[in-house]
Formats: sequence, structure tokens, C-alpha cells
Amino acid sequence: MAEPVKPLASGWQELALAKGLCSKADLRAAEAKARASGQDLAGCLIHAGTLTEEQIAQLKAADAGIIYLDVLDYQIDPAVLGLVPEALARKHTLLPLYRVGNSLTVAMVDPWNVTAIDAVRLSAKLPVLRPVLGTASAIRKALDRHYGHRVVEEAAKRPTG
Repeated sequence: MAEPVKPLASGWQELALAKGLCSKADLRAAEAKARASGQDLAGCLIHAGTLTEEQIAQLKAADAGIIYLDVLDYQIDPAVLGLVPEALARKHTLLPLYRVGNSLTVAMVDPWNVTAIDAVRLSAKLPVLRPVLGTASAIRKALDRHYGHRVVEEAAKRPTG
């Protein structure tokens, strides 16, 4: 008698299957590798070349009913960057994007991280934080570009001598 087939996890993995982005065999192989190595399923699928980081972020966003944004070329007001210290943004891999009234929209790798959300809310002194999903690599590159740009501007303003 054949062993019963273990059902695949629901959520973004099921969306990946439904969209034809990967097969059940791909998911099962990645699950086995994740269990054996202690890595997460998404990382195993990316490492295997089955899905890209962006595809997984889009699938997770669609599953959770939140917005996915590619933040790499996003233009950010320096005043908005000033609401979140660079160290906090790097620690939680997040990027403040824009402010509307008392609300701050922030791209995050983990928009379910309550600790990060509370830390940003306290830092920005704004009662409403609206998380959107972004990829870790795009957020890190945007952090380097935007916060690195601020360091150069601040250094240029300092008197020399």
C-alpha cells in the first residue's frame, strides 16, 4: 500500500503551483532541503533557481493581500528618510517610502514583524504605519543608495578646515 501523499503547504506555495511557476516536485525537493539544512523554503527555491526572489515576494504579497513594490528605483523625499534612522532600517531590512498625513508607508522584507513596525512607529513619531512588501536585495540596494547619498550630502555641508 502506498504511503499517503503529504499535502503541500497552502498560501504562496499554492499560488506558485496554480500559476505554473513551479511543480509539486520542485516544492517537495525544496521542502526536503529546507528541513535538512535548516534554511527557509523560499531560500531553497531561490538557490535552486526554481523561483526568483521577486516572484516569491509577489506571491507572498498576493497571498497576504498586501502590496508588493519594487523599491529599487523609488524616489524618496529626504524628509521621509529622516524619519527612520539608517541603523533601524538596516536592522529590520526596511525602507521608508512616503508619508501622507500621520501615516508612513514602509517597504519591508517582513511586513508581519510587529517589533520592526513598533520601532519604526516610535522613531517616526507617527501613529499609522502601512507596510508593503519588498525584496531584501532591492531594499538593501535602495538603503545604500538613499542613506549613502545622505551621508555624502551631510559631509558636503560640513565646513572644512
